[in-house]
Amino acid sequence: MRTGTDISRELDDALPLLWALPPGSIAKAEHEIVDACELHRYPRYYPTLPGALSPTASMADILDRHDGLKYLYIFHRDGKLRQAALNRISNSLPTPFAFISIAWRLNDWVPQVRKAAAYCADRSFPATDADIIAEAAIPLLSRKSSWTRWGAEHEILDACLARRDVAQKVGLILAQGMTGPLASVLREALKKPSLDPCLALLSSEAVQPAVRALALQTLLNRKASWVVGYEWQWVEKPLGIRRKKTLFEHRNVSHTLSVTGLVKAGLKDRSGVVRKAAISAVIENPEMFPDARELALRHVDDRSRPVRERAQFLLKP
Repeated sequence: MRTGTDISRELDDALPLLWALPPGSIAKAEHEIVDACELHRYPRYYPTLPGALSPTASMADILDRHDGLKYLYIFHRDGKLRQAALNRISNSLPTPFAFISIAWRLNDWVPQVRKAAAYCADRSFPATDADIIAEAAIPLLSRKSSWTRWGAEHEILDACLARRDVAQKVGLILAQGMTGPLASVLREALKKPSLDPCLALLSSEAVQPAVRALALQTLLNRKASWVVGYEWQWVEKPLGIRRKKTLFEHRNVSHTLSVTGLVKAGLKDRSGVVRKAAISAVIENPEMFPDARELALRHVDDRSRPVRERAQFLLKP
């Protein structure tokens, strides 16, 4: 957007390109949007419209005259302009990239911008279509646990992702997705109970074996778990030998499904990682499986070595 250009025409060209961006590209796209649209804190060029837009024009006038500009200015390097743009967004968000752009600002480095983003999310998230939110939720769930600047702002996003219609759409994406770290996304989503009703479907129908295995393991353990950090444990303190221990947090998961039915279905799965999760449940709860020896005999020659080893363990006297 340089001096002498028609900003209205440029906006008409830029917004469709902005909306077409995949939501997972938000971190990289932010820098490219800033450079392409001259959104630096001290720009070399200023967009110009006769009588409406100039270096001395009021920013409120600029944003009010050109409605689409607010969606670009939420990436502006000047925090006051990001705040002003967010204050002008109140309608439903049109695409997954638009949704994740607002969510991205909830973790902004400027507290006033985070507050404006929270108010903006309060206005726009409830009105946004579940399909749009669900598509943006996949990259959000894989990265939001690393966000450290936000405080209570995360509650707005959590409430949005917990919507029943959104959770159902996220469950379908996790079931049908063929690529990407979807098991990690599922583990992050399971911090909250909104996806619990989808676990039975995911344990049997998810395309990715890792997703099926995690869903089955969660149902069998009646517990969701996720990594919260690490600590060092001494193995031989006099020798200075220590090891890193992973720390987990847990949440109980309640359901009325038959554990034995889940295990037998899991042992028939085509993936060794799912069969491993199923036979591990037999080892951990032998009292629930009076036919444990019979189950082990069926898998003593399993293609998967971890499954074979567990079957052999069950057969030991």
